[in-house]
Formats: sequence, C-alpha cells, structure tokens
Amino acid sequence: MSKKLKLIVALTLCVVMIASLFAGCGKKTNSGTDGTGTDSTTTNQGDTKAEKTKITFWFYPRYVVEGKENGVYEQELIDAYVKENPNVDIEFEMLAWNQGPEKINIAISSNAMPDSVFDYPGRIIGYGAQGVLADLNFMFTEEDRKDIPQSILDHCMLGDKIYMYPTHISPVIMGVNRKLFRDAGVEDLLPLDDPNNPDRLWTIDQFQKALEGIRDNLKNVAPIVFYAGNEQGDASIRMFIQNFGADFVNKEHDKVVINSEAGVKGLQWILDAYKNGLIAKGAESLTSTDALDMFTQGAAATCILFGPGNMNTLNKAIAEGKAAEGFDFAFVPQPSIDGKSVKVEAQVIGYCIFDNKDQKRIEESAKFIEYLAKDPKNVLASGAFPVRASMGQLYDHPELSYAGNISRYVADTGYTINNYAKVRALWYPELQAALTGAKTAKQALDDFAARATEVINEK
Repeated sequence: MSKKLKLIVALTLCVVMIASLFAGCGKKTNSGTDGTGTDSTTTNQGDTKAEKTKITFWFYPRYVVEGKENGVYEQELIDAYVKENPNVDIEFEMLAWNQGPEKINIAISSNAMPDSVFDYPGRIIGYGAQGVLADLNFMFTEEDRKDIPQSILDHCMLGDKIYMYPTHISPVIMGVNRKLFRDAGVEDLLPLDDPNNPDRLWTIDQFQKALEGIRDNLKNVAPIVFYAGNEQGDASIRMFIQNFGADFVNKEHDKVVINSEAGVKGLQWILDAYKNGLIAKGAESLTSTDALDMFTQGAAATCILFGPGNMNTLNKAIAEGKAAEGFDFAFVPQPSIDGKSVKVEAQVIGYCIFDNKDQKRIEESAKFIEYLAKDPKNVLASGAFPVRASMGQLYDHPELSYAGNISRYVADTGYTINNYAKVRALWYPELQAALTGAKTAKQALDDFAARATEVINEK
C-alpha cells in the first residue's frame, strides 16, 4: 500500500472514531418492554441509566367539557402532566358505556389489564373482589382521611382495603316544581327559604301534607311518581324506604336487611300513599324515565330522583320551550322519619389501579391519579361535586351549591355488594307485587331479602 493511501485510510479512521465519540456523548432512546411491563428509555451518560415508565389509563366519558369531543380533555390532562413528569409515558383509551365493562372483563381474563380505570364502585369493587386490584391505602395520608368523609371512603372499600381513589360525588335527591305548589297554595309546606334549615330537612309527615296539598287542589297533576317498571332508578325508591330508619344491607355486605321493621313501615307508607292518590297511577309499570318526563312536562309536582345532571337537562328543556310553562325548580332531600338527618343516594366516582405485578407502574399510576383528583377544574369538568371538604364550594348557582352540601349525608346504597347487578334485578318484581296487592309490604321485602342475600353470597 502506498504512503499516500495509508495516510487516507488513517485519516478516515480518525474521523470515524471522533464521530463515534461524539455520538456516545449524546442521548440514545430505546423503546422496549423490559419483561415486567415497564417501558424503558435508556440514557447513556457514563454509567447512568434512567427508566421511563409507561402506564395505561382507560376512561369512561365522565369528563364533559363544552366544545370538546370525548378524549380531547383527557389528552390535555395527560400532556400537561407528562410535561412536568418526563419520566413517565401515559397512554389512554376512551371506553364506550355499553362496551366498556365487557372490554375490562376480557382484559382481566386475558391478563392484559390497563393500569387504571375511571369508574364507579359498582364495578370497581367487583374487580377488587376478583383480586386484580392494588390496595390503595398507601395513597391516603392522615390529612386525606380527615378531608374526605368516611361515608364516602366506605363506597371505595372492600373490608379494610381501599380499591378506589374517589375524585367526585354526584348526589341523587328530589326535585320540586315550586310553581305547582304555589298554584296549589301549599308552597309554604316545602322546606325552602328557611335560614334556620339550610339543609332543607323535613319529616315524612311534612312531606305527606305537601303532597296532599297538590292532590286536593290541582287536577291532572300527580303529587309524585314512583315506578317499578324495571330496575333503573331502583336505588332512589330503596333510599326512600331507608329514610324510615332502615338499611339496605348490613355492614358486612353479605345480607340484605331492608325487610326490617323500619323497612316494612317505609314500603307500607308507599302502598298507602298509592291507594290514597298521592302517587301517580300505574306505578307498577312506570319507569324512572317516565318519572323524569312527567316532572318536566308539569304532570308531576315532585320527582323522586333528581341530580345536577337532570337539572342541566331540565334547564335545556325550559330554554327550548319543551318544559312546563313557568317551571320554577328547586332541590329538596327525601323526607326522613325524624326530619333531623337524611340518607342521600349518591354515586362516588374515582380511579382504581390494577395490580400488574409491577410496583413502579402502581406508583406512577398513583401519582397521576393524585394529580387528577386534587385539581378542582377536573371536578367541574365532571359536572359533579368534590369529595374533599378543602375544595369548598365550586358552583355559584344556589341549587348546585345546595346539592353539593347535601352530599355529606351520603348513605350506603349497596353498590359495592357482590353481584349487585343481579340483586337489583330482583327488586322491581317484588315492588310490582306489592303495588298490585299480590303481596303485602312484609311479604315483598322478606322475599326480596331472602333471594337477594342468596345472590350476594354466590361465588
């Protein structure tokens, strides 16, 4: 080889070595799964190595923001978080209401679970019972436990394990059309506008007198609508019975106890009110949708199941001229036996963490959940109310402020019992039988409690 050629080769090798040296000082990203499900991004700077954890969140469309399609708000939340936390990658998927539960069940059976799902206790606690969720007790400080009422945390627990991190709560109480009570001359019988009664509490007797005022003074208007056409809205009817001093299930959640003396008294009141014209005719075949429609159209003065979302729908109907003329809406709680306290039906919503046998993914999922849960704007995006007392009032509207305050009376609806869906399907046939006179109040509740308890204890 000539000296000139040797010189060219030597210079070429020097250039290659220098280029390699500079390349080694830069960042090299390798995207791959390390066997535990943690995606790693490796940065070579000497002997240092930083891992980037990948987590997956599945959302039902519970965040509703005007002008944004489903998934847009969720992506914005993720982008903002990842910008501040570059050590984590977050993938997400939007679930359809009618397909989400099946998709999750398939993911569980095939061991291909996401890291978290945004849902309610009726399903999440069921996943916990299957042993596929992480216990979230580690996420709650002493301050958290003081900030979130125990009655709300109870909705998130199975035994002593916490399987759901609550973010917001949506109460289901009652609505009244003040105009109809005013037209009947009995508006003063409603528990409204009393500074000494900000929670608007009232007794069964006071409630009955108000309904009698509608019955006796207005034609073609039902005082209230009850329904037994199907299982939808069933918890509101049971909660009415619970406000006579009954419980739906025992504390261990292995027995239905609504057939107690107080429970029988509550159902008997419904049957007597039905016979006496205080409840709309045809209750045995009416549905919760009928109750809402009749209320909107002014055919009923009171609606037994009404929440913030229903109020928004009503306001839209009023604006479009599709509601009764002069509609004047207000929230009231269900009446109670003593009028000093009340049991409120509510849906608590939050996040769970699936146990994918990767502690790092659990930790990073928990951090993202806390980031989401502690921002008031995300509560507002849900259209519901905060579970944390420290967030205070988020709404200026007086009726929404009231609904948020009354949420502190949330009671056990039984959402977290085993086989809840099967149990609720047993309810309305027994209520139908009682309303038609085929069974007494005691017979109907005894039969329901016996069969429902069997279903709860099925494996």
